[in-house]
Amino acid sequence: MKRLLLLFFLLSTIPFANAERCEIQEVSTQNSRLIVTNNLGQQIVDVFGGKDLHHTRKYIAYEATNVLSITTCEGKKIYRRWGARPIEFRRGLIAIRSENNLQVINLQGKMIVNDWGAKLIKLNSFAVAYLRGNDLFVINRRGTHVFDSWGAKLKALTHFFALYENNNYIGAINFNGIKIFEEFNAQLLDSNNTTIVIKSGQNLKAFNHKGKKLLDAYGGELISLTSRKLIYSKYGERRIISLPRQRRPRF
Repeated sequence: MKRLLLLFFLLSTIPFANAERCEIQEVSTQNSRLIVTNNLGQQIVDVFGGKDLHHTRKYIAYEATNVLSITTCEGKKIYRRWGARPIEFRRGLIAIRSENNLQVINLQGKMIVNDWGAKLIKLNSFAVAYLRGNDLFVINRRGTHVFDSWGAKLKALTHFFALYENNNYIGAINFNGIKIFEEFNAQLLDSNNTTIVIKSGQNLKAFNHKGKKLLDAYGGELISLTSRKLIYSKYGERRIISLPRQRRPRF
């Protein structure tokens, strides 16, 4: 009994895991000053002449005297540079043009791309795809280079993988750097965040984002692909493959 009471006391002293997290609550202009406060009552930005360029619950990007600054809801300044301009904003990544450099930062303040003369192709919350000359690069939100190929063209960038085409090959690589597939003269039929369906010769093939082959059916024909089902026919018979519920990427 004493041990149970002691355990209860120790557990009661541990902060709850779901304690209130910070979010940007209010963005306003007062007497020509940009004022930003979070839901914890902290004033995280107070700057004269500031202009709100974009804000979410987790960060704000603003400009003052031609200086671009990005501050998180905790008040941590993760970016500050004169003359820089934002290109695109996503929940986890921000693309910036600084002079002739393409820069991409994550919300931890890590600059995962800083490439002179590069061109942004696609940005989402989990990865970025860009061109430098004829080289296609894909980098995940942690800054890991997962793909680099001369002459490749991006077909899609989902939450889990990049789909590309290069020299009559079509392929996909996930953001852990695992090649899902690469097929010569294949035809992309459909894809979503986690599943890819192609026609390779007379074979209907499907792969998931982890590189597992879900289907390889000679004579198969795709009917539809949704987030939960892949429906196809083989010799006139309708067949269904159930797909697992999509979860947030872990990388």
